[in-house]
Formats: sequence, C-alpha cells, structure tokens
Amino acid sequence: MVRAVIYPILSLGQTLLLLAYLLFCSMAVRRMLALSGKALPRLWVVGSGALAGLLISGFLAALRLIGNWIDLRSVLVRASPSSTIY
Repeated sequence: MVRAVIYPILSLGQTLLLLAYLLFCSMAVRRMLALSGKALPRLWVVGSGALAGLLISGFLAALRLIGNWIDLRSVLVRASPSSTIY
C-alpha cells in the first residue's frame, strides 16, 4: 500500500525525494553565492543547484535499488518496522 500525500498524484516516497532535491539545491546555491563574492551567471547558479539535487536524489534512488538486493534492515536497525524506539 502506498501512502499518498496528494491522493492519485504524489506518494510519500516521491514527496521525500522531491524535498531532498530541493533542500540540497538550495544549500548548493547558497554556498556558491556566499563563496564567490561576485555576481555569477544565472546559468551557473541554477546548474550547480540542479546538479547537487540530482546527485543526492541519485544516491537515494541507488540506496532504494540496493535495498531490493541486499537486506538493509540488518544493517540499518532503525529502518526496520519491527524496531521500537526507546
């Protein structure tokens, strides 16, 4: 069963992936603007944010795909639905 944030359109997993993309995009743009000290071309700023977001999204997607072949619940104990938080 898929948990839907916007019922027929957007699932919870897609929402989390989108939020990770946006978070890392904004972090990359802020850092690039803070470290440059001068005006940069808009394409560079947008490109660096998009690249950072795609890299982290790719990492999360790869982790999801690896989870299909390897039992990550034995490695990541807190990721198991049967684990309890004390």
